Order: sequence, then structure tokens, then C-alpha cells
Amino acid sequence: MELEIKRGIFHLFLSLVLILITYIIGRSYSLILFTLVLIVGLILVRISMYKEVPILKWFIKHFDREEFVPGKGSFAYLLGATLVLAILPLNIAFASILFLGFADSIAKMVGRNAKIRYFHSQKSLEGTLIGGLVGVIASSYFIGILPSLFAGIIAMFIESFDHPYHLDDNWIVPLIFGLVSYLVI
Repeated sequence: MELEIKRGIFHLFLSLVLILITYIIGRSYSLILFTLVLIVGLILVRISMYKEVPILKWFIKHFDREEFVPGKGSFAYLLGATLVLAILPLNIAFASILFLGFADSIAKMVGRNAKIRYFHSQKSLEGTLIGGLVGVIASSYFIGILPSLFAGIIAMFIESFDHPYHLDDNWIVPLIFGLVSYLVI
């Protein structure tokens, strides 16, 4: 299976799992768990620079792009989810996590065969529009269609740019979506 499709499915699945975990064990315990996973992930990445870490190697082989920092996308994804869970009301945090999971996944899958590329990015107009629409529909379950639509338009516009290395869209998109939703609601 093509890497971007596998990554998209993983993102979608991860968003649902993060919400389910939070729903089952509560916000406080989820924040503790997710923070611990982020810390352990950083440690494992650091160790993997000197020694092979089997579980990390498997995830990198199956889901990661060739990047300077292995696992950067997954780390940023969990960081974004943890941030919105820490600072926003639960319904908005869930909507933000779902938006990222659906919009990003669908945009990648559609974008791989797209024809119209932005002049400022390697991303596609078709992927942005269809991914954003699916993300809006999914996230509207928690916050309603109008806040989701408004926040989705702004988040996908920002997502359409290729950001510098440290501004991974996996943590920017849920944060922007959540903050805009919060202001709209």
C-alpha cells in the first residue's frame, strides 16, 4: 500500500483512538497518558539515533517519510491533540482532533492524484477542498456545522502552505481549528 494512504489511514484511526481514550478515562488521565507517550517517544527517537529500537523501526518503516527526525509527524499529531485537550472545552478539543484526522487524511489521499497544485505549496487544491469538507462534516458532530465550517476554512487555508520544519501542520491545524471554533462559539 502506498505510504501516504497508510499514513492517512493511521491519522484517521489515531484521531478516533485519542477521542475514545479520552472519553473512557477522562481528560485528566488522558493528558497524563498523552504527555507520557510524548516523552517516551522523544526518548525512543533519541535512543534510535544510536541503537535500533524495534517498535520504532517498525512504525518508521511502515508509516514515516524520509525525514531528518523520525516520527516527527506522529509526535506533532499527538502534541496537537494534547494541546487542544489541555486548553479547550472537551467538545471543541474532540472536534479539533477529528478535523485533523479526517481533513488531513482525506486531503493526502485525494492530493496524491490531484491536478491543481498551489503556487506556494506542494499541496493540492482538490485535496484541501475535499479534505476540508470531510473534516468539517466529521467535526460538526461535536460543535455544529457553522463553527466547524468557519474554523475549517481558516485551518485548511493555513494548512495549504508548506511550513518551515518546526511548524508541523499536525499540531498547527488542530490548534487553529480549536481556537477559531472557540471564538466563533
